[in-house]
Amino acid sequence: MIPFIHNVKILPEYFVEVCTGKKTAELRLADRPYTEGDSLVLHEYDGTKLTGRKVTTRITHVLRDPRYLKEGFVLLSFVLDEPGAKISSVAWMNLFDMFCDKRKELEELRKELQK
Repeated sequence: MIPFIHNVKILPEYFVEVCTGKKTAELRLADRPYTEGDSLVLHEYDGTKLTGRKVTTRITHVLRDPRYLKEGFVLLSFVLDEPGAKISSVAWMNLFDMFCDKRKELEELRKELQK
């Protein structure tokens, strides 16, 4: 079977946790045919628009057991999709971009406070 690529949105705080390897599971609506081995591409979404940052993961387990999950939900376990690396180079670039954005915000705030 050919692995499927699922493109889904994720909020910024969870996106960062995926990129750092801290978050390795995702509770989702069972509105897609999620299968072990599929790619899960998580696109950062700020609540109104996509930010352009994304990270690719590989689904390692799909839990559909109604004893543990409400009907219509699945629990997806995943790993970053770069074998042998805890965090992919794309994820590092995304984190660096976020750091630069925050640094610019702080510098602007500092200038504003010094007025």
